Amino acid sequence: MGDSADVVTINSDEEQRMEIEDKPIIQLFKHLTQESNQKTVLTNAQIIDILKEEFDIDIWNIHELEGDIFITILKMYLKDWPLWEEFDKLINNLKHKNDTEAMNKVLQTNYKKLKEHLTTVLNNAKDEAKEAVKKVQQEMSERSDKIKSNVILDVTATRSQLNKLFYRRPLPKHNNTIFNLTKHTIPTQIMVNEVPLDAILNWWGINIFLKVSALKINIYERHNIHELKHLLVNRNLSIPNPCTELDQQLKVRVIDSTTRNISEIIKTYSDLSDNDNKEVYNFIQRDLKLLPSMVFNRALFKRYTNKYPYVRYLFEETKSADINSRKYDIQLQETISPKYQIYIRSMTSTPTNLVVECEPCNVKFLGPNLLPELRAHFNEFHRSEPDCTCTKCNKTFSMVALAKNWWCHRC
Repeated sequence: MGDSADVVTINSDEEQRMEIEDKPIIQLFKHLTQESNQKTVLTNAQIIDILKEEFDIDIWNIHELEGDIFITILKMYLKDWPLWEEFDKLINNLKHKNDTEAMNKVLQTNYKKLKEHLTTVLNNAKDEAKEAVKKVQQEMSERSDKIKSNVILDVTATRSQLNKLFYRRPLPKHNNTIFNLTKHTIPTQIMVNEVPLDAILNWWGINIFLKVSALKINIYERHNIHELKHLLVNRNLSIPNPCTELDQQLKVRVIDSTTRNISEIIKTYSDLSDNDNKEVYNFIQRDLKLLPSMVFNRALFKRYTNKYPYVRYLFEETKSADINSRKYDIQLQETISPKYQIYIRSMTSTPTNLVVECEPCNVKFLGPNLLPELRAHFNEFHRSEPDCTCTKCNKTFSMVALAKNWWCHRC
């Protein structure tokens, strides 16, 4: 018998039936057949469970009003399903006959009919629900524009703390706090895909120095000095888009007005390159090619690398949140205006030290182990970062992809 490269998984009818039997609507049917003489009352929690398990509608991830609309609609159409009377008569007849197999078939058939009925109703309601939410958000936005507030919350936190500093919803077991005060630990991870060195060196807070130790001066400095703005928001309300156009014009502060050709500087740095850290020198040379062909002997260069800021939302999910807290979706809106700064000066003496610094962690890397130590540090402390969205075109990118591309993309 020949070997086959394809493996086909076939579920038996019994397996498929068991999967359906776990569904909340089937459980409701069974309850009705067992308690035919009693009035059945569905709680909001049960309705929410049906929405999640049967229709993939998670009310925790949508606006409170949208969730309330779906709950109300499901209650109404569950109660008024036209086939309830027919279903009830058929089930009662089969119960008298003690025909369990036939009852199971009726349950399966009516499960499909009821689910199709409710799916149609919910799909028809989705657009109207979104319009209702949009209207409420607009009203809230107009109301908030009339209310002027100068309340500012100053928070001091490390970069890793900031990413999960606020709970998405108030935490009931801790007096409804929104502050996540738990100790942040970074799990051990196996990194399958190595992050490109260009992305690491372009990461915010990563600085590069070429030093002349004897003179205690730097002849080259590169800083990723992204401008960050933070606003604590409730995303269930209307939030203004922080889209502004950034000036990408290169800003130059001249210290020594004599000029040099940038190609001469690039060649000099190429000659300095050592085998252990050649990749960093190659990065410096590629970066210098973005400067004008003629540069000053000593100058500071700054520029925004993208035409528009990026935005991302930072929060920690709340477990066992109260159902009434759906009106909150607390997230820290972080607006990122990517910017870098380069300082160069004429080489009065051969530099002896290449240093890469992680400023947020206050760690420096140098010597023959610079690259492996830098990569290990990055993988341990800087891999778990939320994605960024362009405030102009709404495209979403991973931070690794943006850093690799000098934080630039075309809308």
